Amino acid sequence: MNKRLLIFLFIVVLLLTVAHLFSSQISPELHLEFDFNAEGNVPTWFSTILLFCIASNSFRIYQIDTDRQNKVRINQLFWGVMSTAFLFLSLEEGAQLHEIFEDQQLTKWIFVYAPFVILFIFLTYYYLYCESCDQPLKHWLSWGLLLYISGAFLFELITYLLHPLTPILQQAEYVIEESFEMMGAILILVGTQQYLEKQKESPS
Repeated sequence: MNKRLLIFLFIVVLLLTVAHLFSSQISPELHLEFDFNAEGNVPTWFSTILLFCIASNSFRIYQIDTDRQNKVRINQLFWGVMSTAFLFLSLEEGAQLHEIFEDQQLTKWIFVYAPFVILFIFLTYYYLYCESCDQPLKHWLSWGLLLYISGAFLFELITYLLHPLTPILQQAEYVIEESFEMMGAILILVGTQQYLEKQKESPS
């Protein structure tokens, strides 16, 4: 089931990428619906759903860890933060909160989020590599978060530092950034779903 889900979601990302690259040849209006650099369109909707599902799965794992006795508190803290963080990211993606910073020209949004991202990375590293984390889950989360954070923050920072990019490089940046975010979210979602299914099969 998880393998099928992974393949299906990756195919969706591939189709969205193709639509982004070639829809402009059909009509400008159609391109807006698939433009990775636009808001309120099909890729945004897809990303919002992925992030919300991760938040939901993380909250379910948090509940499992809370209900079980003799659990290390770091588990509960990590999954509580994961659920809250991805719920916010889902809201941010759907409501375009970062546009507030851009429109008001207060500051670049990545600098506002950077301290929280750094703290989250430290918490994630401690949970995955200093605790007895489920090994398959560790691999799913490690690769998923690496891809997602690279797409969401690293490439955004590179674009900011190298601005302005040539049109070709700018298009490449859009595709890489959004694809990394979506593929990273997919890996995290599939990993958490697999872990939940394993917990259902194991005795409490």
